[in-house]
Amino acid sequence: NSMLSFFKELIHYRKNSPALLTGSYKPMESGNEHVFVFGRECASEKLLAAINFSDSEEIAALSVDGTLLCNTHRGKCGGEKIQTTQLKLKPYEGLIIRLNQ
Repeated sequence: NSMLSFFKELIHYRKNSPALLTGSYKPMESGNEHVFVFGRECASEKLLAAINFSDSEEIAALSVDGTLLCNTHRGKCGGEKIQTTQLKLKPYEGLIIRLNQ
């Protein structure tokens, strides 16, 4: 089951991520009322989470330079590089990105 595997990967990452375990929460502005964005960070890791709560594709005005960790739309976790000033999210998509420090 691909969805079960995806959630196992998410749980594994949460247990092993310094930013998710002990990092501080940082609300962020996306410039779009349908996209919720926040950061979690500690000395060794910075993460950005972006979630589209709309049934249509949305764009968040964010400067992002990092590595995609998880993508709910694709149902997978893994290492695609992202460098953009506008993050495009499919309907109901959520992303977790490890930011370059």
